[in-house]
Order: sequence, then C-alpha cells, then structure tokens
Amino acid sequence: MKKPVSPKIDKRNRVNTRGTEGCAVEHGGFTPSYRSYPSTRYFTERFCDEDVRQAIRATKQTSIAPLSVYVNIPFLEDVSHTGNTPQINPRHISPARTYLDHLQREIRLQAALFGARRPVTQFYVGGSVLTTLGNADLTHLVLMLSTSLNLIELDNREYSVDINPDTVNLETLALLKGLGFNRLVFRIPKTTTGSSSGSYLAQKAHHLAQLTEAARDHGFRSLTYSMPVEESGSPLSGINTTLDTLIELAPDRISYDCFSDSHVQPPNLLVFDHHVRLGTSERPMLKNKLIARLDDAGYEHLGMECFVRADDDLAVARNEGRLQRNLQGYTLSLAPDLVGLGVSAISGLPDCYVQNTSSVHHYYGCLEQDILPVVTGRYLNTNDLVQRFVIMSLICNLSVDTNAVYKEFGVPFFEFFSDKYQAVENLEENGLLTRHGSTLQVTPQGQRLLRKVCMAFDAYLTDH
Repeated sequence: MKKPVSPKIDKRNRVNTRGTEGCAVEHGGFTPSYRSYPSTRYFTERFCDEDVRQAIRATKQTSIAPLSVYVNIPFLEDVSHTGNTPQINPRHISPARTYLDHLQREIRLQAALFGARRPVTQFYVGGSVLTTLGNADLTHLVLMLSTSLNLIELDNREYSVDINPDTVNLETLALLKGLGFNRLVFRIPKTTTGSSSGSYLAQKAHHLAQLTEAARDHGFRSLTYSMPVEESGSPLSGINTTLDTLIELAPDRISYDCFSDSHVQPPNLLVFDHHVRLGTSERPMLKNKLIARLDDAGYEHLGMECFVRADDDLAVARNEGRLQRNLQGYTLSLAPDLVGLGVSAISGLPDCYVQNTSSVHHYYGCLEQDILPVVTGRYLNTNDLVQRFVIMSLICNLSVDTNAVYKEFGVPFFEFFSDKYQAVENLEENGLLTRHGSTLQVTPQGQRLLRKVCMAFDAYLTDH
C-alpha cells in the first residue's frame, strides 16, 4: 500500500453526526455495526459502471486471489404460498425466474471483471431466499454461479444461506447441502402479533428441533440462530423463555444483532433485525443477561453480540488470531474483494465500497444494456483505511498493535489519533481498555461493550 506523505489526519471527509442515530449515549443508545467502515449511511458518492470497472482494475489482484460473493434475493411480488412452497401465478412469467435471468447477466459481467478462476472462499445468499425461490430456482442459482465463477469444494469454504425457518422443510435442507452450502443461518422472524420470539420458538419447537437435527445429520459445519428482540413490552420480560428454548436447541452460534444503529441496515444483510430502541437502562441489562446465560450454557461471546460454542470455527480462529470481519459479519475467509450481486447488494474493494440500485426495475434496465447496476458508494481515503484497520483489529483480535499501524500506513498511532486521546484515556479509566507496551488490549469488560471501544477511534462520530 502506498505510504501517505503526511501522518496528519485529512479533515475533508469528516462528517458531523451529532444528534443522529449514529451517536451513542454513554453505554446505551445507538452504535454502528462495523461490518463496514465507514458505515453504509456514508455511502453517498455517486458511482457508475465505469467507476466500478476502474476500481476493480486498480486492485490488481492476481488470477488466484480468493473472492467473496454475496447474493441478495429480494422479496418479489406475485409470489404467494401454500405451506412451505412458493406458488407463482400461472398467468405471469415467474418473477423469480425473471430476477434470476437478470442476475445471471450481472454474474457474467462481474466474472469478466474479477476473473472467473479466482476461488470463491466465501459465498453467502441472503434476503428473502426461500420466500422468493423454489427448489428449482435455488438449483438454477447455484448452477449460474458455478458456470461463471470458481465455486470450490474445500472443507474450509464458508458457503452460507440465510433463511426463515418457516419457509424450509427437511427436503429443502437436503437440497441445500447437495448444492454445496455448508453453513446455515435460521433467521427467527420478528412477530407482528405482539407475541414474543420466545412464544414463537415455543410454538415452532417441534419444527425447529427437526430442522436442527436434520442440519446436524446432513453435516452442515455450523448452524446459527439469529434472534430479534421484542418490540412490544419490555424485552427483558421474555428473554428467559427465549434463551431456555435456544439453549435446548443448542445451535452452534447465536446472534442477537440488536444493539447497533437501527436506522441504517447494511443492504447486504437485509434480514438483520435492528428495529428495537432499548432504553439506556434496559440495553446493558439485556446484554448482561444474554452473556451470563449463554456463558453458563457453554457459549463464548466473541463480541458484537455473537455467541459461539468453544469448539466452533470462529472461536478457534479468535484464539489463533485468524478471525476476520466483513459485510457478512465475522468470518474465517476474508478475501481482498467482496462481490455483491443483486438488488441493493454492496461490493467491498480494498479502497472503496459500491452499492447496487435498490429498484428492481432500474436493476433490470441497467443489465439489459450490459451496464453494472451500481448507483452509490464510498471511496476510502487514507484516514478511513487507518481507522478501519484499527477498528477491525479491535473487533477481531480484541487488541491493536500501534507499531503495526505505523508499519502498514507510515503514521505514528497516537499522533494520528491525537484528537481521540481523551476518549482512549476514558476507556482506560473505565476499565474497558489497557496498554501493554505498543499494544492496546480490550478487557473482558470492554469486550461486552466492544462497539463502545471502537467508537473511540471512529472519526465519523463526535460524541461517545
């Protein structure tokens, strides 16, 4: 990476977010998810087809550099349901097939730019997957991708599909395994009737137990239950019932992604539930209860409200210093480029993020002209790269080596973060961060408030 001429912080792209949802209130309030840096809310620069092509050419990745692929499947109208099977109005062409036809055009365009030989080490399908796609559509999707991209069969690949368990049956699980997926995320839906997710789990206990057992029988490497938090009443009132059922189901991973910014949801993770505005008193109480109960049940808290079993791949990677993070969350297989495919999908390149249009009609129109359907994004300056390096180090390793920052970017750490010095001292005084030589280490207490620690190094926040 090219060394900057001066270690001074570039103030041009600073954004004042005082008074917005991006600011935290003490140890409560709203905080960023840090799947990207900066947050998706700052993807405000206009991008076009040629901008993306130039950015990809500038990465100069080799033909064998690993590649990460995300596919977003939006909810499409004209799809009704009978049981677990999507039913298409026979008077119309299948909206799912129309979407897949255009998605295939995008896949071919992107494969030509990134290189068809690069091994896809991480592959994630999210959105309204089984709400929109039937079994034949799923098979067609994987066939399209494998025709244009280098899908691999290595055991250490991370091929995940994110699904609502209401839309899946045992036959579909077998199909997903046969198509090459080796990781499952069950997205527990947020209820709309005033009942709690605990009630949902109790009502669906038999179905969920069958799916969980089948996932193990098929040899999926991990099963994640991703949970919403109640919007009606106090979230604390139903959490014990929810946790009792979750612990009995014993998935490999449990995610409560409910403590970050509720207004700006990463489009690559459209199904994450961030809509609850917990009070500043309820937020730490709920978090502490989650950590205590799941710790007793044998789960480790990685941070960012992600809990895994001690022998899970992510826990092993954390202990060995190999844990990574990108737009898809914690990962083992961080590739230099992440290709986002589909409506609203985000691509992550070393020096920029780019996002597709959120309009299905605009998406179709661009691809029918062989134009990449990108509309916005963010170029990263040197400051963004330094801050992202530090924040991701804290999230993944619970530490950052200040000497490594100088080695990577040529800037003295404490000079670069001179305007954050008081915030760092406050973290130390509150027992969230300690210094050991050139290393800043997150404490166990700080791990519970990991976003709070990261915010001290976030140039886009003015209040911490």
